[in-house]
Amino acid sequence: MNHRYHFGLIKVDASAVVLVGMTHSVVLWGGSLKEENIIKPGAASGFKHIPGSSGLPLFGHTFQFISDPIKTTLKLYEKHGPVFRTNVFFLDVVNVIGPEAVKAVLADPDKNFSSKLAIEAFVKDFIGRAILARDFEDHRYHRRIMQSAFKSGPMKTYQIRMTPHIALGLSRCEKDRYFLFHPFIKRLSLRLASEIFLGLEEGGDLDTINAALVTMMNGAIAPIRLKIPGLAFNEGLVKRKVIADYISKLIVERRANPSMDMLSEFCNAKSEQGEQFSDSDIIDHMLFMWLAAHETTTSLLCHVMYRICQFPEWQNRLREECCGIGKAAIDYEDLPKLEQMDWVIKETLRMHPPAPLTMRTALRECEFYGYHIPANTMISIGPGVSHFLKEFWTEPEKFDPQRFSSERAEDKSHSHAYVPFGGGAHTCIGMHFASMEAKAILYQMLLNHSWQTPEGYDPKFTMMPIPKPKDNLPILMKDLPRRSRLH
Repeated sequence: MNHRYHFGLIKVDASAVVLVGMTHSVVLWGGSLKEENIIKPGAASGFKHIPGSSGLPLFGHTFQFISDPIKTTLKLYEKHGPVFRTNVFFLDVVNVIGPEAVKAVLADPDKNFSSKLAIEAFVKDFIGRAILARDFEDHRYHRRIMQSAFKSGPMKTYQIRMTPHIALGLSRCEKDRYFLFHPFIKRLSLRLASEIFLGLEEGGDLDTINAALVTMMNGAIAPIRLKIPGLAFNEGLVKRKVIADYISKLIVERRANPSMDMLSEFCNAKSEQGEQFSDSDIIDHMLFMWLAAHETTTSLLCHVMYRICQFPEWQNRLREECCGIGKAAIDYEDLPKLEQMDWVIKETLRMHPPAPLTMRTALRECEFYGYHIPANTMISIGPGVSHFLKEFWTEPEKFDPQRFSSERAEDKSHSHAYVPFGGGAHTCIGMHFASMEAKAILYQMLLNHSWQTPEGYDPKFTMMPIPKPKDNLPILMKDLPRRSRLH
């Protein structure tokens, strides 16, 4: 029996059921069973009929994508249309561009696209079986349990715990001279993540664990992925074990004596059906959340600060909005009042998404816009690319936060025109936490201080794996006149 699934502009053929193992796959075709060696994800021989190329020998298009994945993908989209092939990081990839493709792959009602297999091709050694590396019912099972850590009660607690750390971080900033904003905000966001997620206070084990986390992150993005002592990849794996062992000891303590941190929430979280995490589940989920939270927040705030220095009228508008709340630090209930700050954050995420490309592996044969794509193909849907399509956005290259106002609502032009946090079952579970943290930090930064970059400043950004300024973003912090500030 041959079923075909239709959604949007995509058709998926379910005459093949693929069971992927570690070394081979079993493929069932119309009742006949055979074993064959597993196809390496992205075998170009299977889709040479698709426009595009494999690029340079061995390296493909890797250097272009590392330099600027959105700009590179947009150029190829303009040249080849919404479906084209590339080769990045030694894998042949089929790219499908546009909100309809994003919706079809991320919504995935018929379970045709695997996040797990795509993630494992890149960072399996570091994130283990974290939430992003799970599919379908297994993913839903874990997400149901994790959800309790992001309900309003715990979120209010996280907000309270952030406030003194943000104030302390700002008090240590140099004033009236330029300092490097990226390392400052990275240290602050890492300190917040360590405090909120694990309950680590200033001093003690904080510096040791944070240093291990940085080494682990460097290993996760290392181009040479060999387990040889001295190489960044191997050192990252060593530090991952150090952190995992440390969290394992904390789990015992938190199960017995819960604290006001996310680890305690994970240790004692239960779904409505009474399901709980194992220790290994908690370690994988915490490591991923810890890494993702501080890296993406750092990237977002660097871009926000650059933009509100580039457009000081927006810095003034946000400061007036903060002063209107009339508090030295915001409470959880104040977040909806920061409407214009919300526009600025959303516009920044539109133009500078932390993860501009999203990868999936096709579990079955599929057809995108008339092009046949074999099973086990690595697919990139580029949600960040959709943020620059002129069919959906007015002057997409322009920084224009008001496009998110209720009067214009350009992000509503298509359900998947704006998806900085992904979509479908894998929508980022921490997106509200990320927004809360960014607003809490920006509020205190803007309330009593002004910020500026050097005159004529035009920063260059390293785009992979998370965008960051190459020169670390020199920035000047000045105290506002007393009559203009809130104490």
